[in-house]
Amino acid sequence: DANVLSFDNGDKAWQELLRVEPDLFITDINHPGKLYAGKMLQLLAAKKVKFPILVHSGVATEEEVRQCAGFDLNLSFLKKPYTAEQFFAELSRHLGHSNNSSLLALRSAWIETLAEPPKYT
Repeated sequence: DANVLSFDNGDKAWQELLRVEPDLFITDINHPGKLYAGKMLQLLAAKKVKFPILVHSGVATEEEVRQCAGFDLNLSFLKKPYTAEQFFAELSRHLGHSNNSSLLALRSAWIETLAEPPKYT
């Protein structure tokens, strides 16, 4: 089962990333806080982290994010707006088959709750 943590700014997320290594780190390139996502990605690259990182953005391109982060991170990118299908495909790709039942349950609950999954903007 996946353990999900959420933070309202990058500074708090960074403090947790210094303490534990997640199965997957998801961030918007424009998250709030003094430590913006581009700088956080550079710091993660400097630490040579191996966990997967999913970045999404409505303003930056994948190339810009990769240039900022460097090419050594296990990073994927979703351009907003994206669909629930695209998001869950990325989750599945990063978390693999070991979490397949958790992903299916999460997706099923999301689809049942929403008549049509929203596009993220």
